Amino acid sequence: MVLTLPKDKILWIMDEIKRVTKDGGYIEWVESYLKGVRCGPIMTKAINQNSLHLDSLMSTAGLEDIEEDFKSLPIGWGGPLGDLFSGYVRALFVSFRAFIQRDDFSDADYAALPDQVLAECAQAKSFANWYYACGRVRK
Repeated sequence: MVLTLPKDKILWIMDEIKRVTKDGGYIEWVESYLKGVRCGPIMTKAINQNSLHLDSLMSTAGLEDIEEDFKSLPIGWGGPLGDLFSGYVRALFVSFRAFIQRDDFSDADYAALPDQVLAECAQAKSFANWYYACGRVRK
């Protein structure tokens, strides 16, 4: 959601989840940071995403005992997990076309983009981080 929603809407969603969560219950949030690491110029140009701070969002929403961490996933390399994640990246380019395609990509250029990005990521051994955070609700 961080990719598509402004911070005030994310906080509203978190407040609503908190509202319906029992006192002492936990909220877990998982987000991918798609900008990636060791990505080439094509991926860097296509994905313009700010870094995530789930712990800060949860703290602002009033959650306690917050724990945050991340796992790195290979993009298009590294065996079955990299293959699985490359399918996710390909689907992302289809699903989020309105958010990713800007004036600097023609329709033809954008159609070729997923294959170019995945080839570039496999060659550079790129990876993306998935962040997760958990916080306790206190009412």
